[in-house]
Amino acid sequence: QGHLKYDGFAWYSREFMLPDNAMKEDLVLLVGKIDDFDQVFLNGVRVGRTNDQLPYGRSESWTRRRAYTLSPPALKKGLNRIEVLVEDMGNNGGIYEGPIGIVTRDQFLRYYDR
Repeated sequence: QGHLKYDGFAWYSREFMLPDNAMKEDLVLLVGKIDDFDQVFLNGVRVGRTNDQLPYGRSESWTRRRAYTLSPPALKKGLNRIEVLVEDMGNNGGIYEGPIGIVTRDQFLRYYDR
């Protein structure tokens, strides 16, 4: 859901049901590539962000795929809500490339952590 020529902030959100047996696995949220910066919240708890230590405008985080660990107490059985706050500083913006989804830690290490 990239946006051409949009500068500023945008919120993305999605709810999902987590079955009881999924709590036994370490889970990773794949958020894809985001132009420029992001903060990711799970049930209101921040689970990840980019550009913590760099001066404003000095990041190439828009080139990196995001992957954040989902774990209790933020992750719970049943209904969960993920929210992604995106900030774009110039040119195009938004979540512009996948993969996007939730995978186990083992799947992430096998296929995505390259």
